[in-house]
Amino acid sequence: MGKRKEYQVSLVSLGFTDENLHYGPFSRDWWETRCIKNTTKTLILYPIRINMKTLVILQNIQFFVTVIQGHIGSLQQPGYICEAGDLKSAVFNNPSGAITTLYQQLFKNNTRFSGSLIMGHDKTEIGEKLLKDVNFRPFCCCLGKF
Repeated sequence: MGKRKEYQVSLVSLGFTDENLHYGPFSRDWWETRCIKNTTKTLILYPIRINMKTLVILQNIQFFVTVIQGHIGSLQQPGYICEAGDLKSAVFNNPSGAITTLYQQLFKNNTRFSGSLIMGHDKTEIGEKLLKDVNFRPFCCCLGKF
């Protein structure tokens, strides 16, 4: 397996959780597992917070990725917008589409990005901040191979 690229990601805005989205019928769309180095193998779920914003610098350009409520396919799921300078992506249903589309538009190439890495999902400090003020966390139980 190849080595993953490491990005310097900053959490610009923590955002907030919404009781109806994070604990209601669409809650499965608003929590995610994260692969964080040197941590236990316990599956921990982290909230995808509305208005969470991260910053990553690629080719000396600042890219901001923001989570919003809703995208063209569903108003109850997370949407992602990427901004760089005066440019702004459309709303995507995943961060990969938002960052990749804007980057390709700027640099006229076919480079693709992992949205989870661009959002800092591999960063322990970002994960800890996302759990701030979360009174209850959903959990997963894995039985056997499933």
